[in-house]
Formats: sequence, structure tokens, C-alpha cells
Amino acid sequence: MSIHCPTTALYNKLKDRFSRGIEKMESMHRQSCQMSCFTGRISEKIFRKFEKDGGYREDIKRGITKNLSIMFTDIRGFTTRTSMMHPERIVQLLDLFIPEMLNIIIERHRGMVDKLLGDGIMAVYGYPYASGDELLQAIYSAVDMQQAASAMETVLGLSGYDPVEIGIGINFGEVLICEVGNDAYRESTVIGAPVNVAAKMEDIAGAHDIALPADLLPEIDRLRPRMTPYFADRGIKHGVAAVNFDWASYIENEQSEFKEWKIVG
Repeated sequence: MSIHCPTTALYNKLKDRFSRGIEKMESMHRQSCQMSCFTGRISEKIFRKFEKDGGYREDIKRGITKNLSIMFTDIRGFTTRTSMMHPERIVQLLDLFIPEMLNIIIERHRGMVDKLLGDGIMAVYGYPYASGDELLQAIYSAVDMQQAASAMETVLGLSGYDPVEIGIGINFGEVLICEVGNDAYRESTVIGAPVNVAAKMEDIAGAHDIALPADLLPEIDRLRPRMTPYFADRGIKHGVAAVNFDWASYIENEQSEFKEWKIVG
């Protein structure tokens, strides 16, 4: 290929830039992570605590591993349902729905919003600070989000709109927490196989479903023994043994556990 080809010139330019970047990475002492990465993504109380924890933020900038719960949620059939809707109406619908989901994740159950995914959300629990109940935080959030979706579905139906139905996938495991980006834009995110499995669980979850890998059942049984009977086998999905949580029956029959529903202060 000619050295005068524009794409070859770009290749050579980027090769030199990447080389300089590698040298810079190996020689520089990276500053602690930018708090702007967390604005609006965690509760104000946790944000203020984290803001004072410079040593921990420096560790995160370099990359650390932690056990977290990961949750993906998605509005089922959203693209098809909105294909004939005016863009302004779609935005209004999302502006009605997404803030309530964020409030449940951030304020009610002290999770962190990793990213918004159009009509979906990725959230993590146990970060920046572990609670010991990360898996329950995610499950309780998922139940509250399903309740919120059901409430909105009823209201939309009475108003002549199509219903909003969500599917949720959850997983728990060790992930890499790091920052990526440049000086103009940086984002904190999580990477690892547990994230991929959580995304698979969301993919198989139908409307109103909360799906998890079956190998989480022993941990759930340890944390909440009365919860485990409400999980039903979904078989092998995407190479993972999955279960579905009958959350509606759980909240109907196990009301004695409601006092602990908001598990993080």
C-alpha cells in the first residue's frame, strides 16, 4: 500500500502517537480519578465520602478488582413500539421513565449507574464502597424497578399509550474497575466476564422478568433463605444455567421482609 494513501498516513500517525502514549503511561504517576466521572451516578452522601478519599480514587485510576453486582435493564420491544412515534414523544416517554429508574438505583438502593444505554440502564452495586449485601441490593432494585414499570404501564394504558415493560438481568462476581477516556472526557466503568453474563441474563429476560445465573442461588440462600423458593429454572441460555425470580409472588407472600427492603441507609 502506498505511503501516500490517506489511511496509511493515518495508520503511521496513530502508531507514533500510541508509542508515545505507552511511554507516557509507563513513566507518569497518574492523578487520582476525576470526581466528574461520578456526578449524578451515585448518591450525594456517597459522593461526598468518596470525594474525600483521595487514596482510594488514585487506586481506581490505576484499576482495581472488586466483587460487584451488575444489573442490566431494558425496555422490551421499545424500538418496534416507537418506530412510528414522533421523536419528541419518545423523548418525553424516556424522560418520564428513566429518572424514576435512576432514583431507585441511586437513592433507594445506593447503587451506581454505570451508563445509560438508550432505553436501558447498566448499574453496579458495591462500588465505590462495599455493603456486604450487593447481590440483594441489585435484586431489590430490580423488584422496585419492575413495580415502577407496572405502575407506569397502568397509567400509560389509561392514557392511550403502549405499555412499558422491562426485562432485567443480574450477576455478581469479580470485575475490573477502571477509568477510560482522555482529558476532555473520562468515564469510570467495569469490565469482566460477570458483566458479560449479566448482559446475557438481560437478553433472555422477557417482559416483567428478573433473570440471574443459577450459580448465584447458594449466595442468595445464605443472604435470604426465604427468597430462594421463588426462583424457577430457565434452563441453559447462552451457555449459562439461568433462573427467573418470581418477584410478584415473593412480595405478595413474604411481606415480613419488607422492613429490610431498603437495605442501605
